[in-house]
Amino acid sequence: LIKADLSDAGSGVNTTSVTISVDGLNVTANATVTGSQVSYTPLAALANGLHSAAVSAADNLGNGASASWSFTVDSSPAISNLQPPPGSIISDTTPLISADLADIDWGIKISSVTLSIDGNDVTASGNVTSSRVWYLPATPLAETLHSVSVHAEDNAGNSASVDWSFTIAIPPLISNVQTTNMSGTTAIISWSTDKASDSLVMFGTSPGNYIYQKSNNQMVLSHIINLAGLKPNATYYYKVRSTDSIGAFSESNEYSFTTGAPWEWQRTFGGTNSDGGYSVQPT
Repeated sequence: LIKADLSDAGSGVNTTSVTISVDGLNVTANATVTGSQVSYTPLAALANGLHSAAVSAADNLGNGASASWSFTVDSSPAISNLQPPPGSIISDTTPLISADLADIDWGIKISSVTLSIDGNDVTASGNVTSSRVWYLPATPLAETLHSVSVHAEDNAGNSASVDWSFTIAIPPLISNVQTTNMSGTTAIISWSTDKASDSLVMFGTSPGNYIYQKSNNQMVLSHIINLAGLKPNATYYYKVRSTDSIGAFSESNEYSFTTGAPWEWQRTFGGTNSDGGYSVQPT
């Protein structure tokens, strides 16, 4: 609706003098004119973009006035609430892929809506309403990056498209976590995964507080991390984490181990002479 208010406190507005133009075209014949307002509803949808309007009027004494302004039409359909979210990493290989649709001016033209995954149009296998399009894969999607494209038009012919992507990655399965070769200052942490991934041990001397880390970026199935510089007679708490090449990761439960007592060489002298020997004694 394009309109302008009119007023004249003296002789009043001469309604026969009123004109209204849109984009330079006089549309007064299809407008509604009163002594206080002129309004016009376009007979066809205005194209998206910048438009101009102008109104002129005179009072009953012949005094004239005019005004002009511009406005922008952007009535393209809105495509929102993209699922799975753009840029997300998910483990579900048959995710619901969907988008919400809306057009408050003209409504969505259902027959115009398309949904494509990895360049393949799957609209016929999905569902389309005036407010939503969705598709549930019949077979599992591969562990990789997937692209999605949604296109829609309104009943006036305005169109919109949205593209996004998501990644499917199943996290490694961690098993057989062990602590071996413990001494006063060292320990070896080992575990296995069902797919190639890196190795990270997070550890500390308080439960749930892992202030230290040691890692190995090699992508392996059997993981070994050597910890050194530990405190003797101390209990350490740790978790292990493995991340695959796509970025999916798993983290173990918390484990603990206690280091042994420190050892040092002490010289001990025995007998009645000056000969002596060396022995190892815990301190």
